[in-house]
Amino acid sequence: MSHKHILAVAVAISFMASSAHAERWMVSEGLNGEWRGMWILNASSGNFPINLRMGNQSFNAEGFYIRSGNTVSIARTKSSDGNDCHYFGTISGKTISGVSFCASGGPNPWTARIEDR
Repeated sequence: MSHKHILAVAVAISFMASSAHAERWMVSEGLNGEWRGMWILNASSGNFPINLRMGNQSFNAEGFYIRSGNTVSIARTKSSDGNDCHYFGTISGKTISGVSFCASGGPNPWTARIEDR
């Protein structure tokens, strides 16, 4: 194998490893943070599953996020409870805080702690 081929393979592997990076967010949502969940965000696609629970109630949805600098925007769609939302937040260190606007109303506060970065 030539040096050019080795370099091309190394670059491809490096790109695949960096694009496969995921972050785990511990999320709380609602006036008292009563809805809680763990979101694992795929940095390469922006897509991730949403699961939130409050007591014995729970729902799931599809999420898509976009990050620009220290701001994040999330679309929650196909919610099993029919309550699709848009989240907006500001990242400060390993904490995110913001508001969501849902089909049922808003603004609703939400926060997240970034555990993998």
